[in-house]
Amino acid sequence: TYGFPIDITVELAGDAGLEVDREGFERALEVQREQSRSQLQSFADASRQRAPLYAAAKGRPVQFEGYASERDSSTIADILDVDSAIDQAEAGMAVEVVLDRTVFYGESGGQVGDTGSLITDTGVFRVDDTQRPIADLIVHRGEVVEGFIAVGQTVQAEITHDRRSDLRRNHTATHLLHRALRIVLGEEAHQAGSLVAPDRLRFDFTSTEALGIEGIQRITALANAQVLADKPVQSDVMTYDQAIERGAMALFGEKYGDEVRVIDIPEFSTELCGGTHVSHTGEIGPVVILSESSIGSGIRRIEAITGHASLDYLSKLQGQSNELARMLRVPAENVVYEVQSLTQQLRESERTIDQLRLRLATGDIDSLLNQAVQMDGTSVLAARIDVADRDTLREVGDRLRDRLGSGVVVLGSTIEDQPALLVMVTKDQTSQGLHAGKLIQEIAPIVGGRGGGRPELAQGGGTDSSRLDEALAAVASAVRRQIAG
Repeated sequence: TYGFPIDITVELAGDAGLEVDREGFERALEVQREQSRSQLQSFADASRQRAPLYAAAKGRPVQFEGYASERDSSTIADILDVDSAIDQAEAGMAVEVVLDRTVFYGESGGQVGDTGSLITDTGVFRVDDTQRPIADLIVHRGEVVEGFIAVGQTVQAEITHDRRSDLRRNHTATHLLHRALRIVLGEEAHQAGSLVAPDRLRFDFTSTEALGIEGIQRITALANAQVLADKPVQSDVMTYDQAIERGAMALFGEKYGDEVRVIDIPEFSTELCGGTHVSHTGEIGPVVILSESSIGSGIRRIEAITGHASLDYLSKLQGQSNELARMLRVPAENVVYEVQSLTQQLRESERTIDQLRLRLATGDIDSLLNQAVQMDGTSVLAARIDVADRDTLREVGDRLRDRLGSGVVVLGSTIEDQPALLVMVTKDQTSQGLHAGKLIQEIAPIVGGRGGGRPELAQGGGTDSSRLDEALAAVASAVRRQIAG
């Protein structure tokens, strides 16, 4: 009933000459875990419907003690199942636990909730997420992984230390980036949303223009200058009016109570914020901006990393730079210049190749023109040529049409293993009723495709290159039908 440990079960069964189906146990356990995960998600999806349940569990405000401590002893005030409050939860059950006070930070202000564990004399509850579904209520979402837990029990609550440390770094970094953005863009720029996760941070801000490489470099330099200065990050609780008089920035759209918490980085940033932060800016580590992009009209987004994530990222970049330098046989600081030089050489080579391809394709224009036939006074040229792309096919067609003077030019080629067709009709012939778009519509289906275009120019393609000659052979009869009206 209370999750008797599998290892002890196996040992006792062995003493009795019995065997335990470990594989069956693991399969059943995974099914149960999946059910728990689904149930935890259902808590999040049904937060509004659960409002009466949360209101009943609210009692007095849950005291948050996680600014100064990561572990504490507290009491289970409520356990919430899918649709009701329960007295106890057994191993395998996914529930929400309410404590009388907690060191776990409930998701708010862009910062995600803490994870960790709640341990009682009879069981262990794994906290997978912490939320604030209504004001003054903090719920710990997770699963009973050992034994059972019950209302009224004393718990030892402990958050995941490394994860909280990463959250602190990223949250304080958002304050540095916010101030740096206002220095670079002007005081009219302000925060428009954020996400503080353990592995990254996201910061949305108002701006109609991209920062560009130079802007990102300036903002990164300003933020990291504060990191290197290792300034103390001070927090004070005061009235809202006192905070505003002190110059603290309040975020537009946020709701603040009579008392607010002010986070101050001396001579740089002062903001109202209820999140968790480092004690000194030096703890943040390198601030690295990964990207900057538009997410809507007048709103842009920065994605950044700090701490271990940024150190790992910079280490990988250095490794890649050194490997490129080795491959290019230049010093690492010259890699960019060498790549630019090679890119320019490649472009010049591609232009040369294109010119050579065109020469090859148009080198025998006279012999192609000799394939033209007369049909009721109209010159019709239908030929297959070998080109690498549609641009070259078009250029060859232009030259043949100009040399032909009056008539119809139809070219076919296999490009990237697919049949391609081009039809051109001189202007004098379009006035006689010939239409390139209608011609392509007749011959393209032969190669398993379709096409379309204007009276003077049409293009098409298909899937069966083996029937390309058959399509070209059908040009004469298609032209004849158009001439006949």
